[in-house]
Amino acid sequence: MVSLMGTRFFSFTRRALNGVLFAFLFLLFSSGVSWGAFSENFDSWADGSYGTTTDYDHTGVGQWQTYNSMCNSQNARSGNAIRFNDDSGQNEYLRYQGLDGNGKDSGIGTISFYYCHWDADGSSVQFQVQYNQSGGGWTNVGSVVTVTSTTYAQFSENVDLSGDDILVQVISIADAERLLIDDFNITDFVASSTCQSAGTGDWNTAGTWATCGGTFPQAGDNVQIQTGHTVTFNGDPITGLGTVTVDAGGTLATGGASRDLQGNSLTVNGTFRIDQGGWASNGTFDYNATGTLEFANTSGSYGFNNADAYWPSGATAPQNVNVSGSGLTMNAARTVAGIFETSSTVTTANNLTANGTLRLNSGGSLDSAPTYGAASLLHYNTGGIYGRSNEWDANDPHHVQLSNTTTLNYPNGSTAARTMTGNLTIDANSALHMNYGTPSLSNPLTVGGNVLLNGTLTLGDAAGGDLNLSGDWTFNTGATFTHNSRSVNFVGTTAQAIGGTGDTTFGYVTFNNANGVTAPAGIIGVQNNFTNTNGFTHNNGTVTFTGTSAQTVSGTVIFNNVSQASAGGVNYGASSTVNGTLTLNAGSSVTTNAPTYGASSTLIYNTGTSFTVGAEWFAAASGQGVPQNVQVNSGTTILFGAANRVASGSLTIDGVLTAPGTGNTLSIAGDLTNTGTFTHNDGSIILNGTDQTITGSFTFYDLTKTVAAAATLTFPASATQTIANALTLQGASGQLLSLRSSTPGTQWDINPQGTRTIGFLDVQDSKNTNATDIDATGSGFVDSGNNIKWKFYSWIINEILADPDATNGDANGDGSSSTTQDEFVEIINNTGGDVDISGWTLSDVAQTRHTFPGGTTITDQCAIVIFGGGTPTGVFGNATVQTASTNSLGFNNGGDTVTLSNGGTVQSVYTYGSEGGNNQSLTRNPDITGSFSPHSTATGSGGALFSPGTLIDGSSICSLTPNIAISSSGPTAGNVEQGATNHIMYQLNLAVTVANAEFTGLTVTTGGTYAVGDIVANSFKLYYSADNSLD
Repeated sequence: MVSLMGTRFFSFTRRALNGVLFAFLFLLFSSGVSWGAFSENFDSWADGSYGTTTDYDHTGVGQWQTYNSMCNSQNARSGNAIRFNDDSGQNEYLRYQGLDGNGKDSGIGTISFYYCHWDADGSSVQFQVQYNQSGGGWTNVGSVVTVTSTTYAQFSENVDLSGDDILVQVISIADAERLLIDDFNITDFVASSTCQSAGTGDWNTAGTWATCGGTFPQAGDNVQIQTGHTVTFNGDPITGLGTVTVDAGGTLATGGASRDLQGNSLTVNGTFRIDQGGWASNGTFDYNATGTLEFANTSGSYGFNNADAYWPSGATAPQNVNVSGSGLTMNAARTVAGIFETSSTVTTANNLTANGTLRLNSGGSLDSAPTYGAASLLHYNTGGIYGRSNEWDANDPHHVQLSNTTTLNYPNGSTAARTMTGNLTIDANSALHMNYGTPSLSNPLTVGGNVLLNGTLTLGDAAGGDLNLSGDWTFNTGATFTHNSRSVNFVGTTAQAIGGTGDTTFGYVTFNNANGVTAPAGIIGVQNNFTNTNGFTHNNGTVTFTGTSAQTVSGTVIFNNVSQASAGGVNYGASSTVNGTLTLNAGSSVTTNAPTYGASSTLIYNTGTSFTVGAEWFAAASGQGVPQNVQVNSGTTILFGAANRVASGSLTIDGVLTAPGTGNTLSIAGDLTNTGTFTHNDGSIILNGTDQTITGSFTFYDLTKTVAAAATLTFPASATQTIANALTLQGASGQLLSLRSSTPGTQWDINPQGTRTIGFLDVQDSKNTNATDIDATGSGFVDSGNNIKWKFYSWIINEILADPDATNGDANGDGSSSTTQDEFVEIINNTGGDVDISGWTLSDVAQTRHTFPGGTTITDQCAIVIFGGGTPTGVFGNATVQTASTNSLGFNNGGDTVTLSNGGTVQSVYTYGSEGGNNQSLTRNPDITGSFSPHSTATGSGGALFSPGTLIDGSSICSLTPNIAISSSGPTAGNVEQGATNHIMYQLNLAVTVANAEFTGLTVTTGGTYAVGDIVANSFKLYYSADNSLD
């Protein structure tokens, strides 16, 4: 590169240079200068967070880097702005690195940008502008700037530095607060032979130019019209100019006359403007990517001809054309790759090919149909009501967009079908009405891409006025969609989706896409029919049916959630499935066909009124129309007709449910919950699941649960289940039905007022509140304890010691602890009479352990204790004591089953688990009626490890009355003198026939009672009381 720093050719002597010198200088300038000026507004750069370093490459402008900064729209001068963070000592910076990352080429003329303080808190922030050329170190531009105001101010300094590879940065110096930077400009270094615009003005006026030797551009001068400046020809330019460049954001205008450009060449990065009466000829135009040709004529339609130099074709053609004036007549064909926009009528518009955007501003129109490129956009930007016309008639655009509060009268007198191969975008406050005016639209609008709806879309009001869509449907909050009972048809060949921040309500909707249409996770509404030929995917969202007449679902459809408020009901056809919830709201019903209910689905009655069960709940045992779970919401009353119904899952009653009537059944495979009102209506409830739970109180008429495999029915603790007629609870042999409390240890109440059919039950924590015991005697029943008014086995296994402690385990009292001989089982006779159990057996899972010898009779309410061996020594609460006939009980510490049998009839059985291996016995707590627990923790045990033959607290189980035979002699004749001692007046002879009997007193027929302390040497003390009674 050539540096001309400090050289000033623009003096009064410049005009005296000879031709050779001028030619040399012209060659030097024209060959040595490359242009790199730019303007950056940061609007296409969005970085929402602070960080270390962030890089941004703006094509055509250059590469930027920030440190500890972000870029967004908050407090921006326009669009986006750079914001430095306020971290002390971080020295945030914004650095420009040129197109290639090595720095700006073509030197630097002026650096300018706008800046302000982030907030008005009285603090300040300081910055310094610097440059660094080719790694030579940073040089300050101007002085440090202190910023306190939140109003944007402009920084502008002339650098006048030639050369390439120049880095430019703004760096914070004192950064306790944040700094905003926007609208950054760097101009090229201009050697003394380049005339650079100093502002807006006329071409032939010296004051319009800087570095132009005090005059306007002369032969050999390069010319640069800078950003923000408009230069208007007020005469023809001089022949032999160098390069004439219009920077982006700058404008060169013809003025009101024809201009002969004298063969000069123009590079347009900004705008070349044709004014009223203006024209340009005899020049060469090259429009770059940002270059615009503007027609600003104010009267009549400006005629453009093929030979007009200002609108070349091919690679040098204008990227953008703006018809801002009173009209344009295109007498030649041209293609616009960027934006063609018009605010007036374009005549012979069929000569236009729009490969980019065709924008119709207020007042804009076309007299004929243009040709649209494959990526074109027809942009309605009129700001009012606009009748679709030639711009979208014979030829279809690719994309269509409505903006700026534009309302499009789409039919505008035509009923023809129209197509766009790309996207339809309707911005906020804009609208497309397919039902505008007459005649009614009878053909569809086909959108080959997506619909993005932030404004209003209205479909046609006659049959056929539908929307065919091959892309995604996006409906955002604030948008409006009026379906007019027309259809939206999803007919794409690639995957489609329905989304957006709002909820769409369709009229008719059809899905026919083999690659799928994904519904939103939110809600879509349907007010007419729903048809799925192929592809609908529910995406865990909800479909609402809200029509005012009957609605139909066609095809194979899998819904997640469905909510009905359809006054005419919904017919789900033969192939619909609901996997989530089907909610029937007020006034809605299912007609003819219900859906198939998925395994996790719930049918919700939410009508708020009385509702009679209908087609939504088929009267069948399984299949289509048989719900999984059923919920009756508060405020809703459900009535059943005379038919059986089945719920494959749970039933929850928060409102009111009246069961099927006499002779009919309601079968429930899941749980049954009542927080509302249940009326049995003389019908039957059948619990036909496996493990099930009842919650809340019920009054049933008939209640049945029968299982073939082991299952549990859990009842609510402290609540009552009343069965007015028949109770049937049945397990199977070896497969017991367990009845349990929802809170173990807290009883559940049952009041069976009619017949009881029960068998093979394992019952725990149950309180029968009926006056008549529930008879659970015989085999097949297990009393797991804490049961009241249940009559189980007459023989009660009350205590088991499977794992005697090796040191403290002498349960049989023979003075020696043995882990085998001290094993025992304690069994109580609860039959109501004495029973001879000779020949009965005691066994565990392995074998018979003991056969009761002849003469073994157990008194009612007394116990028998069988030890593993040893020599049992002690009273054992007057219990009968035996040792195992096989010399061992052999109970398994880790779990075993103890069975008392009379031949093949089980009289009592109990199974324990690993809790048996704890160096102490397992005992019912409390005795006889309680559940088993470790002995040392049982109430009243005092920490004892066992209590064979006695209650937990050591007191006797047997309440024996000694069999005492009494004979007498006497009385001795005569009177007993006062003060006499040892006078026998009446002798009693006692014969006690119960071994080891203990008694605390003796009652004689006279009513007198002798205390134990009154017995002295087989005689009695005699006291005579004042009332002549014995005492």
